[in-house]
Amino acid sequence: MSNVIADLSESLIGILREGFRGVIPNPEEAVVLSSPGDLGPGESPRLCLFLYDVKENPTIKNATLPEERARPPLALDLYFMLTAYAPSRLADRTAATLEEYRLLGRAMAVLHEHLILRDPYLRGSLAGQGFNFRLFIHPLPVEEMARIWNAFHTKPFKLSVCYLLTPAIIETPTKEIKPVQEIRLATETRG
Repeated sequence: MSNVIADLSESLIGILREGFRGVIPNPEEAVVLSSPGDLGPGESPRLCLFLYDVKENPTIKNATLPEERARPPLALDLYFMLTAYAPSRLADRTAATLEEYRLLGRAMAVLHEHLILRDPYLRGSLAGQGFNFRLFIHPLPVEEMARIWNAFHTKPFKLSVCYLLTPAIIETPTKEIKPVQEIRLATETRG
């Protein structure tokens, strides 16, 4: 299941798009999976979901003791940032900011309905497999959020909310590791 990162990202985007059907026009184009830094001047999404970090899940790593000759699966934590954008037609900054707050609140409510991510919302190789994933709001200090936004250089800081999706399990190909049968030591004399 090496596609788990892409499949979980696609699942979250699908949930958000469905949750905004009838709320914003054309959610398939308005809700995107992208880095805010990659959005060009002509692009005007309403919601942007960005996978900003992937880390090994330490709890699962330390809790699973591999069999003597096998590797445990790679368990990952996926960290997403969700940002709302007002439509460019809103010239009044207050009206635009309030619209962004409304969109972000709606998106958070949609995701709150899916704190356990499971079928029929899973996509790709995860669909129909009976997997469950947990979704948590992942609060970041303002300084940490500002560091993320600073990486986008030309993009101003926007209110965003971060989420943790866990555990994303990647099965690793298992090779049998044979135990050492014999050790031979050679000595060399130099004279």
